[in-house]
Amino acid sequence: MNRRNVRPTRQRQILDAAEHLAARQGWMETTFADICREADVSNGVLTYHFKTKNDILFAMLEDVIERLQGRLALLLQMQGLSSADKIAAFIRALSEFGQGERELILVLVQFMSMSMQQPEIAERIHTFFAGLLRQQVEEAREENVRWPDEPEVVVKLLQCLALGLVLDPLFLGLDFPVEQLTSAATAMFLDYLASSKDAAQ
Repeated sequence: MNRRNVRPTRQRQILDAAEHLAARQGWMETTFADICREADVSNGVLTYHFKTKNDILFAMLEDVIERLQGRLALLLQMQGLSSADKIAAFIRALSEFGQGERELILVLVQFMSMSMQQPEIAERIHTFFAGLLRQQVEEAREENVRWPDEPEVVVKLLQCLALGLVLDPLFLGLDFPVEQLTSAATAMFLDYLASSKDAAQ
């Protein structure tokens, strides 16, 4: 292997191992020794790339957020769809994501839990969701979507729904078929938008 490629490969190996352990046994219970064993690296290799457990934690947080951004970017780039179709596609994709990304969701829950004790984590998560909110509102305005006077309210509702859909397979146990959930949630949002427009007139 080319030496120039060793460092990012080792870091990826360590982060994958750390995320897997955090999802399986919790971050607080995960030790350097656990990560070395899971990643199949020596303690020296681990501390060369990450000096402290917190260094791994924040690298892992950045990694999880980048992966979420990558997933959500695909949902936010759906061009040529009506508002109803876009909402339906968003809900369907998040439902499927919640069912297929168990480990990533468990790690995200770990970060949400730790954010109560570590303001840096809370700030990073807040920045991520605030940025997502701005992006969705800007796209709605560019597409001349006729939402209420405060489209932020609609986007916030979508974000709350999204969080519920993502967490459902792990914690809530609301076992609805994706198509049924998509149809009901889309109808609910369209009714809300229609009633908001009527009230504004």
